[in-house]
Amino acid sequence: MSVLIKINCKTGKNVKKTCYTSGKARGGISRLSEAFSILILFFSAYLKGQDIAFGQQVTINDTILTIQQAFQIINKQTSFNFSYNPDIIDISKKIRVSSFQEPLGIVLDRILADPTLEYRIIGKQIIIYRPVKHLISDNTAGFNHTDSVYIIELNGRILDMHNRKPVPFANIWLVSRGTGTVANLEGYFSLKINSQYIYDSIGISCMGYKRIILPVTDFLSETRNIYLTTDLIPIQEVIIRQTNPVALLRSALDNIPKNYSDKHLILNSFYREIIRKNNNILAVSEAILQTYKTGYDQAGAPDQIKLIKGRKTKDMSGKDSVIIKLKAGLNTTLLLDVVKNHPDFLTEEHFSAYSYKIKDIIVNNQDELYVIQFAPREGFTDA
Repeated sequence: MSVLIKINCKTGKNVKKTCYTSGKARGGISRLSEAFSILILFFSAYLKGQDIAFGQQVTINDTILTIQQAFQIINKQTSFNFSYNPDIIDISKKIRVSSFQEPLGIVLDRILADPTLEYRIIGKQIIIYRPVKHLISDNTAGFNHTDSVYIIELNGRILDMHNRKPVPFANIWLVSRGTGTVANLEGYFSLKINSQYIYDSIGISCMGYKRIILPVTDFLSETRNIYLTTDLIPIQEVIIRQTNPVALLRSALDNIPKNYSDKHLILNSFYREIIRKNNNILAVSEAILQTYKTGYDQAGAPDQIKLIKGRKTKDMSGKDSVIIKLKAGLNTTLLLDVVKNHPDFLTEEHFSAYSYKIKDIIVNNQDELYVIQFAPREGFTDA
């Protein structure tokens, strides 16, 4: 027997909403009733917590301000952060708000003035969303109901466990989807995910460090510090001394046809360029790129790059009389493919012009990577 139960439940708004739950009757009606009683108690406890949170008193003096400024005032008074899709809320919109010791839910209704929006509290975040309809059915009957889908923003900082310094450009991704982001120079990152992945896991990795996996729920309450430990491998010292770095480079060049595809590829990538002067950042450029890579067996075939979306910032506060702008540009990302564009220190005819030595061995995804240091030999001025 299939059973459908209808209960009234509250959202963050001051309206009631119909919620459904269904199940199969096994072992008699009494057992099924007991199960539904527990389920209803769970819903009641959850909704009670939501009511308490949205019942917090908020005061905003009679003034004209933007929605973003109103969110900032609420944040200072309640410590709640806001997560929302910018496509459904214009935070630059000016509104007039006046409230004195009123419940948070009522103040939000007044600020947003959109009955199609709903809000929910998870951890220390207020999630504002517009419900999305999905079709749900079982073996005996079908019905439509509204499933709440919204965006959650996860924030954190990646640090080295040993020295507590930031780990820049670490990879952060949603394990089940493979989509993610990278940390900035100070180790900070922000990742927005769909609420349906709230019980998924976040993967964090960086070359030379052990990979870690953490539940999404660990990031809901506040910006979290994540500490990575270095990934060292034991290796016999005699093996390091006997390894010839030039022989390693020759072997790597010989194995390019085996290790690199001869097929055309289209790659989506993130680009960041930073111009520094001493410890000051003068300019930052970021972009989403699409790169067309030709096969590695096609000598001279040009790669192509397309700008999907980009942004940049500049700090012109410096007082130097002469400002020199150094900029690599997007084309440099293609030239940095040393497998296709061999620099002179990776060509057979120039090996004699450089001095090579193995500096270190690191691990990336359980693969051993040799760090080879090189410098021009004396007497070779063109190297």
